[in-house]
Amino acid sequence: MVGFFRITIQSMCCRHASGSWEIPWAKTPSTDDQRKTDWIDTESLTDVLDPDDPQKTVEGYPAPVRAIIVATTRHR
Repeated sequence: MVGFFRITIQSMCCRHASGSWEIPWAKTPSTDDQRKTDWIDTESLTDVLDPDDPQKTVEGYPAPVRAIIVATTRHR
């Protein structure tokens, strides 16, 4: 999951001619973090995850990841 995320970020950095980048922290949110409450009555994480495989969404994509990304640009 984080590997897919790294490939996507690497692709974006190359496309925009950035310098270097790193992901110092990444975490898969839990269903306790992203649950329905009285304040939020729309879809929650449980609604978008595959009930048979919580590592994927119902569409088959990797589950969401929260991350901190640090990128530096290359000076020309």
